[in-house]
Amino acid sequence: MLNRKSIQSIDIKFLSNPALEFINIIFSVSNLDELIKNTKKINFEIKEEILETLEDVKDELSRFMNSELNNFFNIKFDLGYKLIFKYIIDDTDIVSVKSLIKNIKKSNSDYVIETISVLYLKKTYDSIDDLMAAVEKSSLDSKTKEYIIDFIINSDEIHERLIKILNYFYKEVYEPMQDDILYILGMEKKRMEDDFYYEPAKFFDNYLTGINFIAKKPVRIHPSLFKQIWKDSLDTKYRFWVNLGIDSNKLNNANLKKKNTLQLYKILSDKTRLDMILLLSEKPYFVNELAEKLGISSPAVSHHISYLNKLNLVALQKDEHRYYYLLNKDRLDELLKSSNELLLGV
Repeated sequence: MLNRKSIQSIDIKFLSNPALEFINIIFSVSNLDELIKNTKKINFEIKEEILETLEDVKDELSRFMNSELNNFFNIKFDLGYKLIFKYIIDDTDIVSVKSLIKNIKKSNSDYVIETISVLYLKKTYDSIDDLMAAVEKSSLDSKTKEYIIDFIINSDEIHERLIKILNYFYKEVYEPMQDDILYILGMEKKRMEDDFYYEPAKFFDNYLTGINFIAKKPVRIHPSLFKQIWKDSLDTKYRFWVNLGIDSNKLNNANLKKKNTLQLYKILSDKTRLDMILLLSEKPYFVNELAEKLGISSPAVSHHISYLNKLNLVALQKDEHRYYYLLNKDRLDELLKSSNELLLGV
């Protein structure tokens, strides 16, 4: 399992895949209202230029195309997104939107059925009847089952409709602004690469927490303008892919601020721990000294210290044969400032 300690030993590369970004903008336009609502819940504002682009695209689409996008890219199911995402990353030769559409057109509807099998049931089936029976028996909710079975039964039609959607969206929407998007993507890719190579562990904490990596597989990261703060991943035969919003660090930091602020106030609300912090702010103490000053046992001191350790508020300092605890004042100052930002917006 990849983690912040092992990240430097993994083959990680950053790739700007135009075909993948093409799918990201389709998904964002299809679910714009939902995305805006979800970002407001966590006090994040989509970048103004990105939001304006998405709103302009949505306004220009016909009612029929909006309906089709909803059928394929609805955020509750987003089966169209999963189908194409997997198609792109399974074929390393697909680096342009034109090659993506061309290859999907050359394939047949069997790809739709196979991908559904692997994505939702983690295996392939010998017949469509077996697959539909497996879907019915699965733990998926009833609406999702109905949606997937419709895709299976009408796979030929689904395949043709998907090609028409991609062709229309590329020619009418994406192609005119493709050069601008790729230019910005290139800059964001360079920024992420610099952040990663300068401090891999910090990059992991900011961007990659919450992703269940597959051990010993090369990792490919696509920085995305239109993902913004969201991220997703997919395991394929040879690689593990991460589709990473360029502002994903802000989402992680927002959640981390809440978690750390809650933990900090839990610590400060306990009189013994507050007294311990006040003592350690004056000078270092060893365990028995703290126990005597606080009027508690040495094991109780260790118990309370463990809570401070969760936020890295104390450090150990050896002096001859004794270990002294000292307060990490810089860390406490950082946490207090972070809590003020969260609570007061300052």
